[in-house]
Amino acid sequence: MIGKYIPKTEITNKWLSKKIGESEDWIYNRCKINTRYWVHKETVTDMAIKASEEALSNAGIKSSELDLIVCNTIQSQFIFPGCSQQIHGYFNLDTNIPSFDINVGCSGFIYGLHIIDKLPYEKVLFVCSESQSEFLNVSPSGKDSCILMGDGAGAVVLDIGWRLIDSIVFSDGSNVDKLYGSREYSPHMDGIVVFKNAVKRMKKSVEDILERNNLKLDDIDYVVPHQANGRIVEHLSRLLRTDKIFSNIEKYGNTTSATIPIALSEMDLKKGDKIILVSFGTGFTWGACLIEW
Repeated sequence: MIGKYIPKTEITNKWLSKKIGESEDWIYNRCKINTRYWVHKETVTDMAIKASEEALSNAGIKSSELDLIVCNTIQSQFIFPGCSQQIHGYFNLDTNIPSFDINVGCSGFIYGLHIIDKLPYEKVLFVCSESQSEFLNVSPSGKDSCILMGDGAGAVVLDIGWRLIDSIVFSDGSNVDKLYGSREYSPHMDGIVVFKNAVKRMKKSVEDILERNNLKLDDIDYVVPHQANGRIVEHLSRLLRTDKIFSNIEKYGNTTSATIPIALSEMDLKKGDKIILVSFGTGFTWGACLIEW
């Protein structure tokens, strides 16, 4: 099952407009986001733990019953150890329960599901926790990125309540310089290149996973894309010619790898629903999963 955590500090377009020298309409038209939430004193680990507690509660199991903990984040509290080890320590788990982190940016949830499915573990806590707000350049020179980003965490317990049917992942390291995070602030982004690639790669990933499983979009109940930018989500919907795309980016902004699990936590899903999850992010990396509720 699924859990999420959203920080309490709401960042409105009105507040941002004063910082970046643009109107509220300019901000919304660029990204289709009304609000996003930023941490105040909370860490990536704090958010990960709160999302994990909710996921475990919803799954009806104790942390001691877990077989593995995996965490994806691009802004871990420490360079080392990883966020997953901190979660392990918080729950005071037995030493025979391993834990590790991955860092695949916005594609982290898709990559994580793909990796975990290949491992010999049953009850897995997988957390995506992200906080970019403290690294953003909130000024006119950083306006293209800072209006997008929100903080938050999403966690799932696999495979309780749903199952992974299939997954595909891809990578293109020739575009590292088009979307990356430096030690100074994050992210640096070539907006036009990222937009074109995100739409193209996510559309193709949806088509590929449908073909691999002998399905059509008519057989799918929802498509849940990474909530990168509202304009990307809208464009993807038009290209796929479907109204089955779920989006909540207006409320939370781009929470990096946490966008998809946060979205799933808010959906009214029914047993038997088939859902395609699709993402694109830094690297470039991208991919899709087919799951059944």
